[in-house]
Amino acid sequence: MKNIVSYKDFEGVETLKAVKDVDPRGRTITGYAAAFNNVDLGGDLIEPGAFKKTIKERGPKGSNRIFFLNQHDPWQIVSKPTVLKEDSYGLYHESPVPDTTLGNDILKLFDAGIMDSFSIGYKVTTENTINKINHLKELFLYEYSGVTFPMNENAVSTGVKSMSVDKMKMKIKQMEKFCYDTDASDDTIELLLLNIKQLQQQVFDLTTTTQPEASTAPRTGVKAVQSAILVENINQFLKTI
Repeated sequence: MKNIVSYKDFEGVETLKAVKDVDPRGRTITGYAAAFNNVDLGGDLIEPGAFKKTIKERGPKGSNRIFFLNQHDPWQIVSKPTVLKEDSYGLYHESPVPDTTLGNDILKLFDAGIMDSFSIGYKVTTENTINKINHLKELFLYEYSGVTFPMNENAVSTGVKSMSVDKMKMKIKQMEKFCYDTDASDDTIELLLLNIKQLQQQVFDLTTTTQPEASTAPRTGVKAVQSAILVENINQFLKTI
């Protein structure tokens, strides 16, 4: 839908990995933030050329207003890409990572495989529906983010809703080991511990045959508050670009 900021996640497909390389010494992450000609669970397909105009106008050789963020949080700017281009596979980027607390944590998370996917924040400029598939022909790109779990429920394969129980358990062990071994910041560890609790609850819900009756009370928990704050932060950020 036009004039609405949307999020589309990319963990990778059989022929293309989201993360191509993580270079801790060179402090660079390279990979793909989106893939072409891949129909996701939301019925969207990004066509080649969809990013051409926005890269020319707003990319590294344009106004340089496309950001590399952490978890779509506009107050957690990691950097801006030095290379952002379309190739035959999708939207390729080379992203430097500064020597900051956030940058160091991002490198550690990608290097350990805790972060293994990207997600784009974009607005649709031109689209066309063919045989019930929504072809995204031109997109206005605001940012791309490294994500632990995607923001969009229609994620390709990294969303909690689309993960198998075995994959959830593996992810829990992976994050627990990282938290035990790492020297990452307390904020990052706290976020991962929250993610672990959410995954553990999801595993419990999926493996328990009797489900409790859903509550009709409004959501006022930590996750709902965090989501509201993030949406407000994004709205404020978009006013500046």
